[in-house]
Amino acid sequence: MKTTKIFLAVLLVIMLMAGIALADERRNREGRERRNREPQCTEWQNKDWRDFGKWNLCPMRAGGRRADRMNAREIPQEIREKWAEAQKIAIDLRLELGRIPVDRARALELRAQHRAIVNEISDWHFIHRLDLLTTR
Repeated sequence: MKTTKIFLAVLLVIMLMAGIALADERRNREGRERRNREPQCTEWQNKDWRDFGKWNLCPMRAGGRRADRMNAREIPQEIREKWAEAQKIAIDLRLELGRIPVDRARALELRAQHRAIVNEISDWHFIHRLDLLTTR
């Protein structure tokens, strides 16, 4: 009877270890597959204004995706200032939403301001790209 209990305990430990090893292998395999699907990080940057809409392949470096797009030389200072203002309003909106109780009117006002500025920037971007495409 005692040997049967020991045998079952050893068998249970072996099965648990095999299950852990199998789960660890599956997790490692999924991680390798995910890394292979992601684009490899290169030194590619947006050097041509016509590539304005392309993403940086290394989004975690140097401020990420928007850092490339908002630092282009051709962006007028007015648009840069609007972008900075939109970011400040977004911070104010997040702070407002974090308060208890939330001031609904103030939050809606901040969101409307933010959307208006972002729409202006988007309109400028579209018109600028359209101008570049039609001048080719």
